[in-house]
Amino acid sequence: MLLLTAVTCSAQEARNPDYDYTPGYGTIKWPERRQHLLAGRYTGKIQVQVDRGACPSASADLRLEAIKGSQDSRHYTLTYTCLSGTDPNYRKKTVTLRSTWGIDEIAGSCLILQREPDPTLNPPLYYPLYGFRIHENDSPGAGHGIVLSQDGSDCESGGASEYLDKKLKRLR
Repeated sequence: MLLLTAVTCSAQEARNPDYDYTPGYGTIKWPERRQHLLAGRYTGKIQVQVDRGACPSASADLRLEAIKGSQDSRHYTLTYTCLSGTDPNYRKKTVTLRSTWGIDEIAGSCLILQREPDPTLNPPLYYPLYGFRIHENDSPGAGHGIVLSQDGSDCESGGASEYLDKKLKRLR
């Protein structure tokens, strides 16, 4: 078993030398030096986390910004419009959110969108707003190199059924 693990890790590192491997922790697919590669535009559907009943499905446009080697440069803009919901005017309202993003490797490769700072809240809300599993398809002819699959607010929903169709695909 140990030999198989070592061979698998060596093969993965040979395929992509940017991956890190930490014994007891596993493969880290998005170390700091690679996170700028996630910058770009993604579109698709999400479930609005703030009020699930009012907007269970929304069309979304996510833009990630990042400069190589600079954690302070990681910002996002998420714009969404509800596709369904309890409010009769749900399609007339477009919401735009802006804040910072990061990667949580403890739960696997999870892109975390942090909440917008709200100075009126005391104490402030520190838990994440959205979590997306990162699926990288680097095979030739792949339509989308990176797909973000929504997984709750911090990638701990365990792939709940309400998120199965909530994916954002990278535009090239």
